[in-house]
Order: sequence, then C-alpha cells, then structure tokens
Amino acid sequence: MKRGGDLFNSFATIDKKTSDISNYIEDMKQYGDRMVMAIENIAAVSEETAASSQQVSAAVQETVENSQQVEEETEFLNMLAQALKEEAHKFKAN
Repeated sequence: MKRGGDLFNSFATIDKKTSDISNYIEDMKQYGDRMVMAIENIAAVSEETAASSQQVSAAVQETVENSQQVEEETEFLNMLAQALKEEAHKFKAN
C-alpha cells in the first residue's frame, strides 16, 4: 500500500509543479506584454520627437530666410536713405 501512496504523492507533486510552471509562464507572458507596450510607447514618443524636431528645424530655416530678407531690405533702405540725403544736400547747396 505504501507504494500506491508514494505514486499518488508523486502525481500530486507533478500536478503542483506543472501548475506552478503554468503560472510562471502566464506571469512571463504578462511581463512580455508590458514590455511590448513600453517599447511601443517609446517608439511613439520617438516618432513625435522626430516630428517636433523637423518642425523646429523648418521654423529655424524660415527664420534664417526671413532674417536674410530683412537684411537685404535694410541694405536697400540704407542705400535709398543715402541717395535721399545726397539729393537733399544738393537742394541745401543751391
């Protein structure tokens, strides 16, 4: 009879260990799912950051172009002011 009890205990132990392994596998799957979600979130933030960087870069480029245009217009206005000053000086001389 002892042999039958040992066999029963062995099967009970195998059943418990199998259940434990199954629980560990489920835990690992949940951790894996969380990891995938975290990686997807990181990827989404990276994409948003890249898009924002492109927008900032475009805005900086536009600012540079506008600054160059302002500089050119300022030079033109200085030239006109100098010409007007010379013309006004002619009237004072007469």
